[in-house]
Parts: sequence; structure tokens; C-alpha cells
Amino acid sequence: MLVTGATGLMGSTLLRLLATQSHFHIRALRRATSTTDHLHDLAPLIEWREGDLLDVYSLEEAMTNVAIVFHCAGLTHSTGASAQQIYQTNVEGTANVVNAALYSGVRRIVHVSSVAALNRHSSQPIDETADWESHPHNSSYAESKHLAEMELWRGMAEGLEAIAVLPTYLLGPGFWDRGPAQLFPMIYRGLPFYPQGSAGFVDVRDVAHFMVQAASSAPSGQRYILNAVNLSWQALLQAIASALQVPSPRYALPLWAHPLVSGVSWLRSRLGKKNHILTRKRMHQLARCYHYDARKSLQLAPNLYRPWQQTVAELAAAFLQYLRDKPHNAG
Repeated sequence: MLVTGATGLMGSTLLRLLATQSHFHIRALRRATSTTDHLHDLAPLIEWREGDLLDVYSLEEAMTNVAIVFHCAGLTHSTGASAQQIYQTNVEGTANVVNAALYSGVRRIVHVSSVAALNRHSSQPIDETADWESHPHNSSYAESKHLAEMELWRGMAEGLEAIAVLPTYLLGPGFWDRGPAQLFPMIYRGLPFYPQGSAGFVDVRDVAHFMVQAASSAPSGQRYILNAVNLSWQALLQAIASALQVPSPRYALPLWAHPLVSGVSWLRSRLGKKNHILTRKRMHQLARCYHYDARKSLQLAPNLYRPWQQTVAELAAAFLQYLRDKPHNAG
């Protein structure tokens, strides 16, 4: 089997799980510029291949004699990627993965999509039937994940078996400068405000477990929302602050302040200090209340989700250990 995006949060977590199941031959794709230092202990168990999603020949070579591909590679705004880079990696890259799989005789792709690829503009609970709708508040990331899924289903029409997993916000350690994990250093330094909306959250390890099970037992053509809990941002941030033993954010961020926050984010990005992730569309999403229905995933994998409080406590402990090991990284 092959894992793309193997050095990222999702891919590296999946690699660690697969490595505990020694009957698998694990091949992992990485770019020449990606570091594997955080996976050095797995070196004897993994066959690393250099490649790129935009290089079809490297993909075909990596998929030689591979039956299952876990497609974890992707970009978000939190990595500092532009809209064009996100489109190229998430859409064109997925198209290339599908084409290489068809050419190489891969049997099944388990594709990491996102709940962002669903229609999230209704007030109803969101499940797998919430098909995409164009909307002015859709982000370029959301659109790219929708189009990437279209490439996956196109591959299925041409003979591939295909499964899409749609996780909510991934909670996992080691990538403290992006995604929900960056909330830990932000709160540790002191964060006075919290967004007024709510969202879904899931432990990245639970997603990895589901992907391994889906690879062997899920019917082809299915998509699964993976979500452990629906929480207000206030509740999540308070839990993180409590686990870190620092003050909680006290004030709800008023809607009138969203353009100001977005403007400051843009200015800081122009000065080269931070990625511009708090765009106006992003601020709009943070103020909305999303509720995800993950019952379908539990039909395939009962008792899949660990308690979210356990995940937060473990992440807080990992972050505090990170600070102790590298005290100059506290900010």
C-alpha cells in the first residue's frame, strides 16, 4: 500500500498505525524537500519514495505493485498556500493520483476529503447527503476539496474502487503552527477572544483507524463524515486553557470586529510574519454553528471515537513537553 502526504499530520499518523500491523508492506511518498525526522523510528518499516502530486511519472513509479492508495496529501490556507497552489495540489494532484492508479492497476483509493466539501449553508445537521452547492462564502479550500472528490468519483467510473473520508477539524500533535493545533500556542501565550460559532472535531488517530478499516471493508463509492464531537469554539478553547493551566479566553469576538481581524491578518502576512488565514470567509465560518452527523461512520466502526476531553488533555501534555524540550519555541 502507498500513503501520499506521508510527512503531514494525517499521513504520518496513518503511517504509525500501519507500522503496528506488520503484515502490510508500507510505501510512503514524500517530496524531496520534506523532512522525515519525526518518523525516523519507522525507517526500517517504510519504503520511502520521492515524488510529487504534480509529477505523474513519479506517482506511477510509486504505485507499482500497489493495491491500495491512502491519499492524504493536500494543502490548506493554514500552510501559507495560495488559492492557486491549493487548487493545483488538491484538484490537479488528486486527478494525477487517480490517473496513475488507473494506469498502475491500483485496486482501491481511500481519499482524505473534508466536511468543507459538503453543503454547509443549511441550518440542518450535516450528513453525507449534503451535496455541494456553490456559495459566495465557500472558500477556495472547500471548492478544491469538492473538485478533488469529483476526480475520485471519475476514477471510480473508470474502474477504481473509491472511498472518501470527510473529517472535521483534525486534532493531533506535532504541527503546532497550523490547523487546530496552533490553538495551543495561541492560548498558552494568552488569547482574550473566542469565535461565536461551533464546529466538529476529531482525533487524527481515530481517522487513521477508520481509514485502515475502510480500506478492507467499506463498500466502494461511499463517503463518511468522521466527527467525534460538535463543540462551540468557546467550549473547546476553555478546555484547552484548562488543560494548559492558563486563563481562558473571556470575550466573544463581536461580528463587527471580523473585518478588523481579517485586515490585521492580511497586514501581518504582507509583513512576512504570519500566514493570512483569518480571511473574511474564514471569519464568517468561525461565527457559524455547524453540527455534523457521523452516525454512518459508526455503522462501519462502532466505538470509533475516543472522548474529546482525552484528546485535548493529551495534546496539552504533548505541547507542554514540546516547550520543555525546545524552550525557545514557546512563542
